[in-house]
Amino acid sequence: MAKDNCVLCGKSLGFASVKIKCADGYVHEKCFYDIAGQYLYDPGFVNRVANIKGEDIKREIAQINQAQLARQSARSEELHEIQAFVPTYSVRNIAHFDDTSERMILCNEPHFSYPPEVYTLFHYNQIVSFELLEDNSSVMKGRVGSSLVGGLAFGAVGAVIGSSAGRKVTSTCESLRIKITVRNYHSPAFYIDFIKSPLKKGNEYSPYGVLLKQAHDIMSKLMLIAESLDNASTDNSEMHTASRNPAEEIRQFKALLDEGIITQEEFDRKKQQLLNL
Repeated sequence: MAKDNCVLCGKSLGFASVKIKCADGYVHEKCFYDIAGQYLYDPGFVNRVANIKGEDIKREIAQINQAQLARQSARSEELHEIQAFVPTYSVRNIAHFDDTSERMILCNEPHFSYPPEVYTLFHYNQIVSFELLEDNSSVMKGRVGSSLVGGLAFGAVGAVIGSSAGRKVTSTCESLRIKITVRNYHSPAFYIDFIKSPLKKGNEYSPYGVLLKQAHDIMSKLMLIAESLDNASTDNSEMHTASRNPAEEIRQFKALLDEGIITQEEFDRKKQQLLNL
């Protein structure tokens, strides 16, 4: 291809064309931003384009487009599932949970209307941890394989109180959000924002109190899910232990003995344990 042609589209660059240097020629600036615009999200690519050949640029673009189509297809299927979602428990329209299918649909913030597009679908077993943050300080948190810590309750006179240990107590809340760490998601964390601008604190009937109560309810539900996942994991472990065959395990340890990996004394001790002698 001639040097005065764009290596992406093949068209003439023209004498006065703005062009970008790549490894084997030039790319028309408009062509680059039209076709490879997604690379603007990766400044490193823009900086290294001078060392990449045109065919390699087109190959990477094709791979990215294919991945985008796959994500769009997956999202389309997810929206159908969201539309058909039947919750067993809901917190307003922000979070819906279905304990039967062990799935939940969440949106990032309260809306006036709640079309399917504002929700993201997760399976319970994607949950790793969850945390309630007020003014960027942790109020309550929990994780699968642990237990809920921190404090969040209604005071005796109806005031909504967060755990204030190590935090400066203020009369205004600048931000309130739940952070859920999830696996097998394009981002390691999903956020639900209840308050994103200064809001005066008040009792449980104030706007602040209502939003905090909703956040508390979601956190409580997440804790119950985590507890259920922990119990299921324990049951599976116990079933696995109960299903072990002592004779088979003795044979496995005998093989280790024959290979010299364990000593005769270690084998005898393990054999006695397995036979309950």
